[in-house]
Amino acid sequence: GSAATPAVINSIAGGNDFVAAYPSNGINSQVKSVFYVLEDSPIKSIADIAGKTISVNTLGAHLDYTVREALRGAGLPPDAAKLVVVPGPQLEQTLRSRQVDVAGLGYWQATFAGQLVANGGVRGVFNDTDVLGEIAGGFIVLRRDFIAANPDAARNFVEQ
Repeated sequence: GSAATPAVINSIAGGNDFVAAYPSNGINSQVKSVFYVLEDSPIKSIADIAGKTISVNTLGAHLDYTVREALRGAGLPPDAAKLVVVPGPQLEQTLRSRQVDVAGLGYWQATFAGQLVANGGVRGVFNDTDVLGEIAGGFIVLRRDFIAANPDAARNFVEQ
């Protein structure tokens, strides 16, 4: 199986006997989520997002966590900004119409981010690697009983 890191941790905590075999995705200097504002926005830094509305794809997921960690790192409470869920296809529209102050575009939303940047008039304020560093975003998992019953297959799968 494969799931985001929090889902893997929650699944194991919930009693599933999984082994996180290897990372399936993550963020680094080439792969990152960016938080964009309009070019004329007064928001210049993480400290400036206090009191602002920020779009994220899912409450409680990666972008939400990134914003809350960014706020904490700036000495602000985790609820200093208002997070709203916006589907990928509406990210550009909600930012350009000023329904949100900041649009969070996840690394998995490269199509939407590329179009937003290509249309111009926006700039990134911060990204998830600025806040979190390089991390694994998800893992391939194997059930422990499968590994015990099929050690050669499990080893081959992980090595390949």
